[in-house]
Amino acid sequence: MSDPGVEPLLEEISELYATMLRIARGVHDRDDAMTATQRLALIEIANAGPLRLKSLARRMNTTPATVTRAIDALEGLSFVARRADPDDKRGVIVATTRRGRTWADQRRREIRKVVENVPEAARRERLVRDLSRLNAALREASGMDEISRNALLARNDPA
Repeated sequence: MSDPGVEPLLEEISELYATMLRIARGVHDRDDAMTATQRLALIEIANAGPLRLKSLARRMNTTPATVTRAIDALEGLSFVARRADPDDKRGVIVATTRRGRTWADQRRREIRKVVENVPEAARRERLVRDLSRLNAALREASGMDEISRNALLARNDPA
């Protein structure tokens, strides 16, 4: 017998996810259409800072080959650049370029504008605490220990 509270929670999470994606889609340059995988890779790099491809693949829960193809495309669009890993010259890290950072910052501003227009009652401390607990429980239940906090916003600064 399934838990009757699961389906309503899934519906609300799905709606929140879809709404946030629709809001963020307004940022995308029409000339530089990206796949969902490419967008996620760019968001993760902008959020976490320079990453090795293997680390990025783990964060995205995908294969290194998929990540390599996404990075190749993003590099072609001048959103990211590969460079030698300063800690291990044999390795390569990927970082956002100025253009990639601009894209991430614009995405964050667009989402923030909409969220700022949400009535204060919907942004209460309890809701934030509950969502934080839900995220922690989902990470634990799924075995995904990489925290992608702020990944939707592509933010790596505390402000």
